[in-house]
Amino acid sequence: SLTCASELEVTTAQPQHRYGPCYGCRTCELVCSLHHTGTFDPKHSSIHVSRQPLAGTVRWRIDETCDGCATEREPLCIKHCAYDALSLSGKRTPGTTPG
Repeated sequence: SLTCASELEVTTAQPQHRYGPCYGCRTCELVCSLHHTGTFDPKHSSIHVSRQPLAGTVRWRIDETCDGCATEREPLCIKHCAYDALSLSGKRTPGTTPG
């Protein structure tokens, strides 16, 4: 079964794992890095995904650089998740940063 990273800290209006079918495709990392840098470079993503195939787990965490895609209608990691594995915790007003 898939698990969420134990170190994940979710604050108001940040993406959270739905404990659903995250397959570790890392699309969220790519769109997050695009938001931050204009390039597809997971090193510059605020969300970090790691797969442990032998254990059958996917772990991920959001670091302090996450701004909840404040300039977008919804966080890009949620919008582009093919498996609908992410959702938003708390309330969010477009154009504001989480806090």
